[in-house]
Amino acid sequence: IYKTVAPEGFFSLQQSDGSVSNSYYGIVPYSLKEIHFLNDPCRMALSFCSMIEKVTIPENATSIGANAFRGCTSLRDFVMPESITQIGGYAFNQTAIQSITIPKNVKFDVYDQYIFGECRELRDVTYLSQSTCCPSGIFYGCTSLTELTLPNTVTTIGSSIIAGTAIQEFTVPKGVTVISSNAFADCTQLVSITLPNNITVIEYYAFLGCASLKQINI
Repeated sequence: IYKTVAPEGFFSLQQSDGSVSNSYYGIVPYSLKEIHFLNDPCRMALSFCSMIEKVTIPENATSIGANAFRGCTSLRDFVMPESITQIGGYAFNQTAIQSITIPKNVKFDVYDQYIFGECRELRDVTYLSQSTCCPSGIFYGCTSLTELTLPNTVTTIGSSIIAGTAIQEFTVPKGVTVISSNAFADCTQLVSITLPNNITVIEYYAFLGCASLKQINI
């Protein structure tokens, strides 16, 4: 949606009362399968464009906005440039990506929730970010994800970080003191988990539905 000036090929929005607003919209054709961005993707850039299969963003891009590709259910091909420092909440939620590398300079905060939530085909995650925060629901519902290693720079893990995944063994980084609510809920294949020595709090439903969990090392 563009404000005030209608770019070529865009149309004015008609209000419910018949008047014409000063906002404009464009239609992405269903035949379009690949998108190349020339600069940083804006917030909600292609959300719910279910036909997009490949997205390329420039090597010098620094941020991916919240909801940028949310609901792009056919999006499989995406490479995260090393220059990225920020990924907004729900940015890749409900996409079909199978592999992702999170660059080392990415800084997460508590508002960057469910970034890869419900990416049911995500199998391979290389987590290089040195951020101290691992946001809530970052891999929630990633049912094909079988392993994940978080760096020891992480001191805060949000709720439901790997809830509903197929991970079998997991080690909580040594700097973490609190296991948030629902952190490992419905990890039905989780057999073993190792907690660091300085854990002080395990919040409610942390291991809810972990039917295969046989060993907890505290």
